[in-house]
Amino acid sequence: MGHVMVGSALFLMALVFPGQAAASFTVGELSQHCRSFLKLQKRKSSKRLTRQQVIDVVKCSSFVAGIHFGKIATNVRNDTHGPYCLPNGGKVTTKWIVKVFIDWSRRHPREKASPAAVGIMKSLMERYGCDERDRVK
Repeated sequence: MGHVMVGSALFLMALVFPGQAAASFTVGELSQHCRSFLKLQKRKSSKRLTRQQVIDVVKCSSFVAGIHFGKIATNVRNDTHGPYCLPNGGKVTTKWIVKVFIDWSRRHPREKASPAAVGIMKSLMERYGCDERDRVK
């Protein structure tokens, strides 16, 4: 089921903004999309989302999930935990990672022009960095 959701999100991403490469996202741009994503998560209204709200949700959730799942795949291939050790055995939600990233980006305003993928990794490393002994399973 999760693979279907990620695949669907990536398909929607390609439809919504076909010419934009994911690598061109900055911390500042992704932060804006993700703040909108978190506001919509709290929303109680059943009103339809605007086009911009859909774009914000898709850009934030699919980008963050892609970075996280890419890290998991790399860790499995290399048999390591990688540069950070997430709580709950790494079983975390996209929303949870978004909150960590937003908190980090608020505390590091000088990073807003940095690549978004670097910002996500830095935010997780800062909050959940592993000791050297923890990095190998």
